[in-house]
Amino acid sequence: MVEDDEIARIVEKSENILIFGAQVIAWSVYKALKECYNIHAVGFLVSSHAGNPAEIDGLPVMTVSECACSKETLVIVAVSEVWHTGVCELLESCGYRNIYCVNSEREYEITAPYFRKKGRFLLAEDLPDSPGSNAPDTGIYMVKSEFDKPISKTVALPKWVIPIQAGAALTDMLLCERTDDTGDNISAKNRQYCELSA
Repeated sequence: MVEDDEIARIVEKSENILIFGAQVIAWSVYKALKECYNIHAVGFLVSSHAGNPAEIDGLPVMTVSECACSKETLVIVAVSEVWHTGVCELLESCGYRNIYCVNSEREYEITAPYFRKKGRFLLAEDLPDSPGSNAPDTGIYMVKSEFDKPISKTVALPKWVIPIQAGAALTDMLLCERTDDTGDNISAKNRQYCELSA
């Protein structure tokens, strides 16, 4: 597997690049690599044609078994992270060794310049939030629950991300300062309404 810190060097040395995936993550990674980094893929790989387009931006969408590219071709895996292990096993069983998985953090790093370039909307961290700014205060609530599975890596949250505990009326566990059981609320109905109680 290709490690994160090697991707720039490997992409520079790779004559051909394939993108595994043919849905929204693959498309956004492909567009960003092409338009912001001048990196051109030769096609898209999938495990099956079912539910996938035949081509994307004029490039073929092929199953791994149909692809005639060299097994040394860099394959950028651009699908949901829950599929990474299975996709890597499939690619490795077919002889591919230069595999780079795009996790959500790397996807953001790759695609943020593309969305900034398009200028259709501001990214959250680009919103002005300094004292004295004319822009209104901006915040995005991040719902937390006592049932959340722990994540393997602690991530520092930007100051505009505001944690709020959902289902606080159903537990004695306090996860964060803001809870959904204050004022007029449906906190006790959290099991039926999930994040909507927040």
